[in-house]
Amino acid sequence: MSTEIIREKARNLLNAALENWNLNPDAVYLNGVNNMTERLVLSSLSLTEEAVQRTLEKDLPAYSYINEALFSVAYSFADEHRVEGPDAETLKRIITDIIHTLS
Repeated sequence: MSTEIIREKARNLLNAALENWNLNPDAVYLNGVNNMTERLVLSSLSLTEEAVQRTLEKDLPAYSYINEALFSVAYSFADEHRVEGPDAETLKRIITDIIHTLS
């Protein structure tokens, strides 16, 4: 399966899974920082790209939301950009289900 097909299918699965939160997986970013004191953003991927990369690498997620969270702006860890969405365990289940479905 090509990367574009995986992206399209992951987007569709995410849209369905995130329906309760009314989130666009292409416009919500999982941003991670080095620590909560310095808050230097080390990673930032849209939820769609997170699902695609993990599917391609067959890398099951382990989210904690200690040094990562959901944001409306890529590479931001500002509180005003935080997004209400699934908790870390729910996001892990959603992405894991996508990996198993598309692999």
